Amino acid sequence: MTGRTAHNDTNPYDVIIIGAGASGLMCAASPAWAQSGNAGSGDPKRLVLEGGRRCGLKLLMSGGGHCNITHEGNMRDLLGAYGEAGKALRTVLYKYGNRDSMQFLEQAGVPLYADESGRVLPVSMQAQDVLDVYLKAASQNGFAVCREERVTAIGEQDNIYCIYTESHSFLTRKIVIATGGCSYPTTGSDGGMFEVLQRDLGIAVSPLSPALVPVIPEEYPYEELAGISLQHVRVSIHRDGQKSVHREGALLFTHGAFSGPCALDISSHAARGSRIALSYIHPMTFDDAYAAIRAQGLRTGKAVAAAFALPKRLAALLVQRAADSPKRLAHLLTEDTFVVKDTEGFKTAMVTKGGAVLSQIHMTTMELKDHPGIYIIGEALDADAISGGYNLQLCWSTAQAAAFAAAAEVR
Repeated sequence: MTGRTAHNDTNPYDVIIIGAGASGLMCAASPAWAQSGNAGSGDPKRLVLEGGRRCGLKLLMSGGGHCNITHEGNMRDLLGAYGEAGKALRTVLYKYGNRDSMQFLEQAGVPLYADESGRVLPVSMQAQDVLDVYLKAASQNGFAVCREERVTAIGEQDNIYCIYTESHSFLTRKIVIATGGCSYPTTGSDGGMFEVLQRDLGIAVSPLSPALVPVIPEEYPYEELAGISLQHVRVSIHRDGQKSVHREGALLFTHGAFSGPCALDISSHAARGSRIALSYIHPMTFDDAYAAIRAQGLRTGKAVAAAFALPKRLAALLVQRAADSPKRLAHLLTEDTFVVKDTEGFKTAMVTKGGAVLSQIHMTTMELKDHPGIYIIGEALDADAISGGYNLQLCWSTAQAAAFAAAAEVR
C-alpha cells in the first residue's frame, strides 16, 4: 500500500461507509449494527465519509421536500417499477421490503401515511424528520461522520483497504460504497466515485444518463402554462425501430419542458430526435374527441375546457393551435406530438440510469464478487425505478442487505 500514512494505521475501522446520502445513512442506521455489538463503545470503529458539508441533501429534496420514503403494497407488485433490473433485485427487495422501511421510521417516532397513488410519506410532510431518525440511529450504532472528505482513491493490502481523500487516508476492513449517481451534482453526487471504482477496483460501470428528468421538446408552445398540472395524461415515446413506451399519470407544464410523474417516468427513453406524444383526455380516442367536437360545436377554449374537463388556459391554447379545424383539435387533445430536443440533464434529474453492473455483485449481500469486504448500494448501482418512492426503497433494501452482511462478519 502506498501513499500517506493513514490516520488509524494501527487500528483499522471495522467498516467505512462512503457517502452520507440516503443509502449510506440507511446503512449506518441499520439494526444490524446494534446486533453486532460494540456500538458506541470506546474509539469509533465505524465511520461515514461524506464529501460535502451536509448529510442527506438529496433525501431532504425527495418528494418535493416531503420525502416519499417508499411505495405501499405487495413487493411482488412493486417489482415492475424497476424495469429490467427487477429480476436481479427480487431477492433483496423481498427480504428487506417496504414494510421494513416503514416500520423502522414509525418505531422511531415518525408516523407515515400513504396517499391516493400509494406513495408513503411522513405525516408531518417534512423530510427533515426522516433524516433526523437516520442520523440519530447511525450515531447510536457507533458511526462517526466525517464531512468534507471526498474520496479520491482506494487501495488494498493484506485484506485491509485504504481509502484516500483529498487530505487524509483511512484504513478499514470493510467498505460500503453509497456515493449515488450523477443527479443533482450540486448536492455532491456528481458521479466522481465511478472513476475511482473503475480505475482502482476494475469495476464495470454501465453508461450513465439522467432519469426522472423533465423532457424538453422542440417548439414548446406552453410557456405560459408553467405550474399548471393535469392528473390523468398518457405520455408516449416513439423511437424509430424500437417499441413505443407509454406511461399514464399526472403531467406538469413548466416554462420549457414537460414534467410531472408520467413525463419523468418516461424520460430515460426520451432520446434526442424521438417523438413524445401526449393525450390530455385519456382514455378518450381521436374518434371520441372528434365526434364530441362536431356534435357539440366546440369552437372556444371555454367550451372545450368544459366538455373535456381541462384547464381553461390549456384549452384556449389548443383551440388556437387547431386554427378552427375540428380534426386538428381532436389530434391535439389525444396525440399532441413533439420532437424531443433534450432533457434537462443531470442538473435536475432525480436519479441516474446506469452504474455499477449488477452481475459483479452478490445480490443477496451487495458484496463485490472480486473484492470481498466491499459492498455497493443505492443509486451507485445500475438500477433505477419510476417515481413514487421506489428509488428510496431500493436504497433501503440494498443498504440493509449490505449492513447485515458486513455486520455479521465483524462481530
